[in-house]
Amino acid sequence: MASSANPGKPMKNPPKHKVTPASGIYLVNPERRGVLVLDQQNVAGQFAAQGFRTLDPRWYLNVAHLVTNLERAVMVADLQTFNPLTNQRYLDTSWIWDKYGYWITHVPARRIQINQSDEGIRGDQSFSEEEDKRVYERKDMTDSAVRDSIQIWSSLPDVTHILLASHDSDFARDIKRASWAKGKKVTLLTVGKANIAMTLRNAVDEVINVMDYAPSYSVYALNKRGWWRQSEDLEARRQKIQQWFNGDGVYPRYLERQLSDMQLLFHHMIDKLNLLPVGSEPDAQKLSLGRLKHALHQFMCWEKAVTRSKTPYTPNPAAESHSIEKQDLTMLPAQARACNDSLAAMIHTLVENRVILFSRDEKYGSTKLYQLNPDHPAIPATLGLSFT
Repeated sequence: MASSANPGKPMKNPPKHKVTPASGIYLVNPERRGVLVLDQQNVAGQFAAQGFRTLDPRWYLNVAHLVTNLERAVMVADLQTFNPLTNQRYLDTSWIWDKYGYWITHVPARRIQINQSDEGIRGDQSFSEEEDKRVYERKDMTDSAVRDSIQIWSSLPDVTHILLASHDSDFARDIKRASWAKGKKVTLLTVGKANIAMTLRNAVDEVINVMDYAPSYSVYALNKRGWWRQSEDLEARRQKIQQWFNGDGVYPRYLERQLSDMQLLFHHMIDKLNLLPVGSEPDAQKLSLGRLKHALHQFMCWEKAVTRSKTPYTPNPAAESHSIEKQDLTMLPAQARACNDSLAAMIHTLVENRVILFSRDEKYGSTKLYQLNPDHPAIPATLGLSFT
């Protein structure tokens, strides 16, 4: 039987713990090799609609590296057109994308004649700019290039994941073909949660908002693996780590990044915030949900530095008083809301699995106070990992 780690090669000694009874397929450290395809003009338009004035290419890379072993990042654009975020040509800022390792695909627009009556009236003489606009129109061809990129990369047997950064519903058919016909996992990277066509949303396996905090996705992904399940003791988790990292196949860099995110988070909550049971440490404390979100926001907000303004924004009056939008007035409101929602989702997952505990405030009974649960086996198992 062929293994998923080495397609076409028989396995000599398949470990028993990796046999799925239903299918009989051996799941030894299944490979994840992905390619990111980014439609820059669509992405820039989505960010502009949210009120952004700049874009950090690393946001997409940070998320992609948590989803899969990213092998390639492809940025598709007509570099001669103007970027609504910068009011410059995409060509003027393309060096930034190249700096972070993107493959840049320039797709020039086609020049199509729309006024046949002017054909040949000037002979070999060139048109003025005004005449050119009257006789010809530019047809954007980036959609075709994005489709070609999806088809090309999904055709490679070593690629298991396609990550698409676009809100264009025209790509739904190409995504379905990559998923259903080629067997690829497809992740849609979005700007916010709105303006996503249902045809596109339903065609993908997963939707991730790049405005969210990256560690929030790490919590979610590890929860899908059962890492936060309290019933597993420390020894069972060590065995699980051995299965994940010491099996045959490609080393799961994405999983190392997820666990490294959690190490940083737990170290901060223990060493800086002292979120431990009262009495266990001299400075142990509990925090309300608003203060906990704000403390974690202060720890992670370096990711979203490009969204800050020298002058404070006016928050939505309907926003809750403990929300990031009300607490951090120098951050773009749309970004502050995304940070608030991703932190709330992350805390909810950890509370639901009893990694974080809460109790009622003795003075204000309706207020919940949060602390880490040092008896949860996932915390020492995570902190005890060493990646070299």
